[in-house]
Amino acid sequence: MASINTVTGPIPASALGVTLMHEHIICSSPVMMSEFGDKWFDREAVVELASSKVRQAKERQGVQSIVDATPLNLARDIPLLAEVSRRSGVNIIAATGMYYLDDFAFWKVSPEIMAEYFVEECRTGIRDSNICPGMLKCAVEAPQINGTNRSYLEIMAIVQKATGLPIIAHSHSASRNGLPMMDFFSERGVDPARVIIGHCLDSCDAGYVRELLARGCYVGCDRIYRHDGSLPRRIEVMAQLLKDGWARRMVLSHDFICYANHLNRRQRAASLPASSVHDDPLGLCVVHDLVIPALLARGATMDDIEQMTRRNPSALLAMQA
Repeated sequence: MASINTVTGPIPASALGVTLMHEHIICSSPVMMSEFGDKWFDREAVVELASSKVRQAKERQGVQSIVDATPLNLARDIPLLAEVSRRSGVNIIAATGMYYLDDFAFWKVSPEIMAEYFVEECRTGIRDSNICPGMLKCAVEAPQINGTNRSYLEIMAIVQKATGLPIIAHSHSASRNGLPMMDFFSERGVDPARVIIGHCLDSCDAGYVRELLARGCYVGCDRIYRHDGSLPRRIEVMAQLLKDGWARRMVLSHDFICYANHLNRRQRAASLPASSVHDDPLGLCVVHDLVIPALLARGATMDDIEQMTRRNPSALLAMQA
């Protein structure tokens, strides 16, 4: 029977439901969290704020599951995610992997050895829990794959082949670096149908997204924010792709951060930066509030929507026991 790992334990694939495939409950500094604890942020306040935002997605739009694509070096926190899941009533699938930022531990240790750590937590659980990740995460922001980013991708390719878990890859659409990432994975034997290239709509270039789709991967239609001036163009690109029959390789989400790093305690007490797209209390509802109605108005079908929000997530996340 197919099941999916969540932060409160495995669920049957049939229980996944409507799924947002790339969100973040928190993004912060694991060093500051570890060393300064409650001085860095009020944990209860974080849980309550995040739970409220996730609960809104469930109650207003029927969202049943969220993939939290937060890697280790952006402060993945399984107990915190589990508490948000319990309070909101929404399944949360955790990730393992690394963001594109350099980390000292990876400088002189081979990808093969580092991969062993990630494979182990995928099979036996994260830290001292029995909770296993359901997604792998990697990231390249530069136009070319080099340095630490190459090591991170190498590690995730090894882990993917060992575990079968899907990869979600942060990309830089303007430099079209999803294409060399797909080359990299293909050269290492990763099934392209187990890869999502995220952020591909950022440049609003339908031709680039079609090139990715031709490689056999999924494309993450994300960074969907209520007051983003590029939203109408993103919707037009999605509508074009659906018209071309690509619903089977598209997934929807916001890349929304329920509690961002700039909300730490002392900055809150001093001066906050200008309003962020992540401050929207209904930030996890924009796909259903604005994007899906706009796509339907442009000729998409309810079957297209079901494909992107239910069937594709299930195909990616469900693992045979």
